[in-house]
Amino acid sequence: MKKVAAAAPVPFWVRRLPPEAFDAALDRLPDGDVFRCRIVNRLPRSPKIAPMWFQTVADAARWGDEQVALWIARELDRNARSFKPQRIRLLALYAWYSARPDTAAHRLIRKAWHQDMCLARAADEATEWCVAVELNLNLGCRVIDPWLEPGEVMGFDFVPLCSEAQIAQEASEMRNCVRDYGRDLVDNRSRLWSIRRDGARVATISVGFRYRWPILDILQLKGPSNIEAPKEIWAAARRWLAWHDLLPIEPSKVARAPLDRSAWTEMWRPYWLSKRSIPDWLPLVPSRGAFARLSARA
Repeated sequence: MKKVAAAAPVPFWVRRLPPEAFDAALDRLPDGDVFRCRIVNRLPRSPKIAPMWFQTVADAARWGDEQVALWIARELDRNARSFKPQRIRLLALYAWYSARPDTAAHRLIRKAWHQDMCLARAADEATEWCVAVELNLNLGCRVIDPWLEPGEVMGFDFVPLCSEAQIAQEASEMRNCVRDYGRDLVDNRSRLWSIRRDGARVATISVGFRYRWPILDILQLKGPSNIEAPKEIWAAARRWLAWHDLLPIEPSKVARAPLDRSAWTEMWRPYWLSKRSIPDWLPLVPSRGAFARLSARA
């Protein structure tokens, strides 16, 4: 049997899987001594999940490494029913960059992956990382024109958020989702501002164009953790907006802006070179569709 497996080549440990697992062509699978000894303790107990388990472990090994494959095999033993197989690429990518602190993508990781992480925590951290990556890919090194002028009104300071670093810091300190606004910014649909009192952040405001409205308006105004902003902040924001001549500011009429190519290449080049492959789900040319599928939003 071992000679047949070696000639195939098929790892000898797969003989322990039920026939149901083999519903597709086999990928190249790890078969080191340590991996072989550990994987047999993580084999699926139910034939129903065996095909998903087998493909997910194979993908984890291919797009991550053996440690990621062993980890997902363990976690699927606990969470197979709730796991979405399409998420393994993002998880593998997140785990791969977690071990490479010299890369641009690693610097955007809030909490690095490790083998003791549960699947839910790893999925949350991978999603947070993905959001940070998307902001970087949208803005790159660009500094956004804020449209309006900073100033102080009723004791509140209005400070523009014009770069990736400024937006990321605002999101972290205010515990909100403004990192998701990258596409709106580069498509010239909105702008972000931080509202502060005595240097402390008290609210975040988004200004832009509501559907078919010709004049700039307040789209959203929230306090820390997205709580409703107090009335006095709304009053100050209205007065600040009224300072400006809004007629020259026009809503965008141009096509959607692409992802920043230089940022895309810098982000993924280390991975492509290490894997000696440019997978179709992480192509050479920036693709919003590919990134949406990677982040499981499509």
